[in-house]
Amino acid sequence: MRVRSLLILVFALAVVAARAYAFEANMYIFAVSNTGEGVPAILQVNVVPGSGDIAIDLGNSLVGVSTQQSVRNAIDAATRLAGVDKNKYDYFVKIISPAAQVDGPSAGLPIALAVYGALHHEDVPDYVGATGEIGPDGTVYPVGGIFEKAKAAHEVNVQIFLIPAGEVNVPAVVEEETAPGIVETVEKTVNIVKYAKEHWGMSVYPVANLEQAVAIVFKGERPELNIPTQPETRTTLVNFNPPPVVPKKSKEFNIIVSTTISKAQREVAAAESCIGQLVLRDNTILQQLKDLVPTAESEVNQAKKLWKDGYYYTAANYAFLAYIDARTVHLICQHPSLLYPDSIAFQDMLSSAESNAASLRQMLNDLNMTTENYQWLGGARDRFIRAYDYLQRLTNVVHGSTLPPSPVYLQKLISVDAWLSAARQMLDLAKSKKGGNPINGLEKLAKQSIIGVEDVYAMTDNNSQTVNERISWAKTAYNMGWYYVAAVEAASARGIALGDLYASRGNPVDELARALDSAFTPAGMWDELYLYHAKYYYAAAKYYLQQGKRASADDMAKTGLEIYYMAQSINAIDKSVASAPAVRVKVVPSTQISVNSVYAYIAAGILIASIFILVLLLAGARSTRKEDHLRLRKKHQYLRKIHELERQIRELERKDRSDPEVKKQLANLHRQLGRARAALRRLEAQSSSESDKHPSTAEKKDAGRTGKASTGASGRVGRRRSRKKA
Repeated sequence: MRVRSLLILVFALAVVAARAYAFEANMYIFAVSNTGEGVPAILQVNVVPGSGDIAIDLGNSLVGVSTQQSVRNAIDAATRLAGVDKNKYDYFVKIISPAAQVDGPSAGLPIALAVYGALHHEDVPDYVGATGEIGPDGTVYPVGGIFEKAKAAHEVNVQIFLIPAGEVNVPAVVEEETAPGIVETVEKTVNIVKYAKEHWGMSVYPVANLEQAVAIVFKGERPELNIPTQPETRTTLVNFNPPPVVPKKSKEFNIIVSTTISKAQREVAAAESCIGQLVLRDNTILQQLKDLVPTAESEVNQAKKLWKDGYYYTAANYAFLAYIDARTVHLICQHPSLLYPDSIAFQDMLSSAESNAASLRQMLNDLNMTTENYQWLGGARDRFIRAYDYLQRLTNVVHGSTLPPSPVYLQKLISVDAWLSAARQMLDLAKSKKGGNPINGLEKLAKQSIIGVEDVYAMTDNNSQTVNERISWAKTAYNMGWYYVAAVEAASARGIALGDLYASRGNPVDELARALDSAFTPAGMWDELYLYHAKYYYAAAKYYLQQGKRASADDMAKTGLEIYYMAQSINAIDKSVASAPAVRVKVVPSTQISVNSVYAYIAAGILIASIFILVLLLAGARSTRKEDHLRLRKKHQYLRKIHELERQIRELERKDRSDPEVKKQLANLHRQLGRARAALRRLEAQSSSESDKHPSTAEKKDAGRTGKASTGASGRVGRRRSRKKA
């Protein structure tokens, strides 16, 4: 009996002890459903002493891979900020959601807050909500569906809602009075901080990291909401004059700077002359475009000043940004429909970029790399890789999706065009470099460089988007056979990762000063350009220190460290290239040419001429096939749009046609349908005239299949709404 009583007592004490050491925190999290509506879910986090095990319970829902990674990142960030060893606790994360599958990274920030609260025996207040992806270092990254999630938070009485910094201006579907007494549902960009306060009485706080979020949630800090009348724009350093430098290895880059500044000045002048007459139905977007003009003008002035002081790469960078901003305004003044990625104007511009990229890629492949041209040819290929990557990503986003109007997509497309233009200019400079020996044997160097950066990436917590992007570019270049570019991009990624590592070890300003004091001697153009670029950021850091802005100074120094070690890594690559094996052709003069040699030369000439004619014929056939493909692709785009419009019209016609709103929507759809059919007829007329000259096999096969579809009688093809994740 006594033994039994003792066992019961021990068990009771164990239960009490477990409860004493089990910490729990709860809060709302939010997702976006397949229908585009915000959906609340409940998050429960338990932390108990243990060995670092993680358990995720989603009830009847399936857990996605990104959610698993998000939980791990959140625990890393919370334990690091709390100053505890994550391996001394076990973590139980439960999400109660009506969804069949829970996936996506946007629950990262709320999970980190709940873990932090549980570690400090504090529950998250029930009036707090949050959304945002989180990295292991606590950085909060952007996510989608901000407006929809904020609206869902308001509906469950959340009073404070945290979002990622930089996502203040977001797309939204709202009801507003478009005319006296007429309220319509419109798509527009809204300032979520301002909108939530005015319409819901909810405070929305953008946060850049977990530390800022913890200060708001657990320490009661309430930063000023800062409801702006204008959207944020890029800022440049004011009254800042870095000490001049004298370029030696990179003197020729002066040509690139001059051209880029001239183009930017022309576009700024064009934007200034047209922005006053621009009229848009979305005043928020109009204000964004108006703000871009003074920003671009400031960037051009900064570029001209830095150009004069010898900071060629920095000057070109500012001019490049100014060109993109001003060009965006200028083109939208000419064609406001470019704000819509599914517009004909935008699609034509996208198709033109794809065609230009294809032709430029062939030209870049055709030129052999030599000891005289490798830096310019490498620069041209590197710019092409960047344009190619952005073009692929932009195409994936805009094709098959109905996106709200925004200048962002056009800015990205203009960036692609600007990079392609820079690549062409550098290619021309590479062609002007005559002589030199062909460079071979870089495949091994490129592979070693990629392995090196992957090793560094595996050893550190670096989750930099810039590092990941450059690793991706390096692998793309390697697969294309552009081994010098692959080696440079991989070395650049490694340098950026090392710069981040050194910046995190101590005072970034002092670290950068020590690095520059023992700087390397430039071996070529690119390492010198980046070295001076790093010196510019060091001067900027000192400038901010003088202004008493320590955080800004550290940010500048951190960027400077990344650029310095990137330049150092490129310096090592250029030294390796200089020692790479070269193919030398030895010409042995002949004092006598025999009759057989003459016949051999004649035969060789005939063979070369025949090959040249064959290549021209094949190129012509290839060009024709490509044009056919582009026409068919555009034709199918029109057909899909026609089918979708006809489907929407049929649905509306089933409703009450006497309803003014239905009439208005029908009229609008019929106008769009008429434009689409007219565009299709023009394309078919053009195709017909071309087919009379040289009909393609693809068009013959497709005639029967697409001709019937153009009537729209049985069209069921339409754009599907892209599935948004939590």
